[in-house]
Amino acid sequence: MEWTSEQLKAIGQTGRMTVLSAAAGSGKTRVLVEKAVRIILDEENRCDADRLLIVTFSNASAAEFKDRITKRLNERMRRDPSNPYLRSQKMKFSRRDVSTIHAFCIKLVRENFRSLDLTVDFTIADEVMADSLHEKAIDEAMMRGYGKKDFNDLVSFYGRSSDDSAVRTFLRSMDTYFSALPDPRGRLLGMLDDYGNSSGATSSEAYLWMEKHVEKKTRYMERLVGRMEEIYSLGTFTG
Repeated sequence: MEWTSEQLKAIGQTGRMTVLSAAAGSGKTRVLVEKAVRIILDEENRCDADRLLIVTFSNASAAEFKDRITKRLNERMRRDPSNPYLRSQKMKFSRRDVSTIHAFCIKLVRENFRSLDLTVDFTIADEVMADSLHEKAIDEAMMRGYGKKDFNDLVSFYGRSSDDSAVRTFLRSMDTYFSALPDPRGRLLGMLDDYGNSSGATSSEAYLWMEKHVEKKTRYMERLVGRMEEIYSLGTFTG
């Protein structure tokens, strides 16, 4: 099997994080499978196959990974059937879970429910249940907020005179955004500190992002204006 220099570099990279960024169909899965197989079969730097963590974004991808690696191990076993190391690695990999990120996280939580202060019979909320819980949380938050000046100002800014649906939508979008962050509360408090501290506002992440965005748009507009001036000067207009 022929590999490009970039693929070989990714396959042979050890002891550090490696990120593969390539277009669809360029061989990312093939590279990752080869990398996993070489780790499993490296007798000098042994890493038992059941210690590997392989997670993907879909069940189909997880099944494909496990199938490809298993086939490669079977090929090696056919060439060297008496190798005890190969036999042990093949057996250990057969017990290794190759799953989606969600399935791995659920398993991790189930195995450590006591440390997380959860009951053993906890369940995973489906989409309907999650929506219901979100709505109840927003209801409670808004009931606590009404009567407080800051919250009333928020309602006046985002809401309408007839209802508060716009505020509910805003709160839901903020919850969705911060829930996806590793430290949602810490990130929120940091942003509040940036906005509340005028001396540090220009160094905040939000300000720097907007500054970069506006600068990019300005350069683009300058190029458009320059092109328009060229067209005018050439007199290529008709009508």
